[in-house]
Amino acid sequence: MNPMGEPKSGVYAPQVIEFIAVADQFCRHLSRASGYRPSEFLKVMQRLLPFLYLKTINLPRFEPHFEEGNERYVKEEEYNRIASAVSSLMGEADTFEESFDQLLHGPGEPAAGSVSEYLADMYQEIRDCLLQYQTGTEEVMNDAIWECSMTFETLWGRKLLSVLRAIHPILYSGTGAASLDENSGTARQKGHGDE
Repeated sequence: MNPMGEPKSGVYAPQVIEFIAVADQFCRHLSRASGYRPSEFLKVMQRLLPFLYLKTINLPRFEPHFEEGNERYVKEEEYNRIASAVSSLMGEADTFEESFDQLLHGPGEPAAGSVSEYLADMYQEIRDCLLQYQTGTEEVMNDAIWECSMTFETLWGRKLLSVLRAIHPILYSGTGAASLDENSGTARQKGHGDE
């Protein structure tokens, strides 16, 4: 509540604060992906992604203040680090058939999706939003939420759903997650022995 006893609104609305908290958790887990076993990482994503989706669709509508977009903070090196860490965890399971969403790949034959690429794309959009929001300048914060909501509707929301669809059978196939853990352990042992 503000000093007048009215509920907060705008960039400080409860729905925005809740989104920022979940978005921060998503980015923190992705930035630490290399420290997870594959099955642990997938379980965290399985729990976090639906929550992120829910908090994003509950955001209030904003109109942009600026004609040009906000400053971008996530550089190519950071994007590649996230994508590489997730790709290493996923191994061969990183690529999946993306048959139902032709907006991501265009019409025609089913295309391949990539868990690591999709999560890195999401990370880039969401991390930029968080860093813009943290500036404390209400117009920048407003445009950060507006832009993140727009890219959710047109791009990263679809990728979030695709990643969930890709990891579900891995976690429930009986051997999928265990196999990833085994392969990850073998790869780490080989890498450790080569040092």
